[in-house]
Amino acid sequence: MPNLPVERQALGRLVDHSLRQVKEASTAERAAENDAQSSWENVRGALDTLKDLAKERRLAEFVAGSPFAVALAEAPSYIIQIDERIGVITADLEQFADSTRIVVQSLVNLLASAIRILNRAAQAKVPHGVPKFSGLAVLKTTFRASDLPVETAREKSVENFIYDIIGKNLIPATGPELAAKLLRHVSGGEAARFGIKILKPKEGQSDFYMPIDRVTTSGGEGLTTAILLYCVLAQLRAEEADNRKGASGGVLILDNPFAKANKTVFIQAQRQMAAAMGLQLIYATGLKDYNALGQFQRFWRLRPARRGKASGRIQVEIEPADLQIEEQPDGSNRTPA
Repeated sequence: MPNLPVERQALGRLVDHSLRQVKEASTAERAAENDAQSSWENVRGALDTLKDLAKERRLAEFVAGSPFAVALAEAPSYIIQIDERIGVITADLEQFADSTRIVVQSLVNLLASAIRILNRAAQAKVPHGVPKFSGLAVLKTTFRASDLPVETAREKSVENFIYDIIGKNLIPATGPELAAKLLRHVSGGEAARFGIKILKPKEGQSDFYMPIDRVTTSGGEGLTTAILLYCVLAQLRAEEADNRKGASGGVLILDNPFAKANKTVFIQAQRQMAAAMGLQLIYATGLKDYNALGQFQRFWRLRPARRGKASGRIQVEIEPADLQIEEQPDGSNRTPA
């Protein structure tokens, strides 16, 4: 047997080194296999969350149901499919982000409109010339637009509002309700100091205002308060519809209001407020309350004329009424004898 080119001692060291390398390679292989197994389990867990999405269910179930050995063999194909789905989902998320920005901007505009209307409503005052209540605002608010966040902070607050109402499934059913909830949210939420008071036309009191959610009035006070508020709202509605300040508020027909509000000061407040807000009031009454009627100069009489043959409804005719009312020395009114 020929002599080996290396010494026995050197050969032993070479063998030991080779064995160590094999052992280290085996350990690294087991570690890599464990890492691959762990990563595979993570992938299966992530795919499991996609089973509720119709577009992802087929891929998720196919990949998650594959044995580990099959998954290793098919890994390149799986990676391509998953990358494609990631691309589609990323595009969907970008589209969702664009849609969110559009909704946020729409609500920012709605918020600005609500602030403008609220400020405009707070500026409406009882016209000068009305005894006791001349120059008083119909509505008073503790709201100040200067306290609200602006620009980016406002948009972020609006975005949080969207996620909040969607997460709680408390989406307002109407535009005004949405605007009210949005304004309160941006103002600081339910704990925010956000109050509205309305004029209470009652003589002999130091504070003429009451919280709008705790209204306590007599019949005449309540009716007058309601008419004053209606005048303001009708004016605001007309301005929003015509997009110009001072637009006509339309017509309001009152059915026998003197049964509740026959005081001169109430009638004056109603009529002058309506005139200031561009609203035409029409009073209908059958009462011979000459003190109330004495506040008017023009009268029309309604009388039943005939009954419709087809509908059976009574048709009413309108004719001028020559009603003369004289003021008495005691300040009361009556018609001439």
